[in-house]
Amino acid sequence: MVGDPLAGLRAISFDMDGTLVKPHFSEEFWNETIPELYAESKKMAYEEAKEYVLRAYDSVGDLDMRWYLPSYWLERFGLRTDAKELMAILTKESERKPTLFRGGLARLYI
Repeated sequence: MVGDPLAGLRAISFDMDGTLVKPHFSEEFWNETIPELYAESKKMAYEEAKEYVLRAYDSVGDLDMRWYLPSYWLERFGLRTDAKELMAILTKESERKPTLFRGGLARLYI
């Protein structure tokens, strides 16, 4: 009898871009949606907000786990949007790959 191939496994990681969602989803989320929300909340121009947000991303860097957490950025930018609700809305609008994890992306991403 073969043992459980997942025994001892602590985590499963997916590269979201192109695996679970279309490649443009990540780009749109980080470089458009978050800056739009920030611009609206601070009543500032979108381009100014986008520059600020991108600089903030760079200040944390992609080697820091916080960089990948939508909930971290929403809190850091003082955005009163629930991360799970935001991801649910965006995944419905995005072109998801139809056979993978239907409806579960928000739980995986956050």
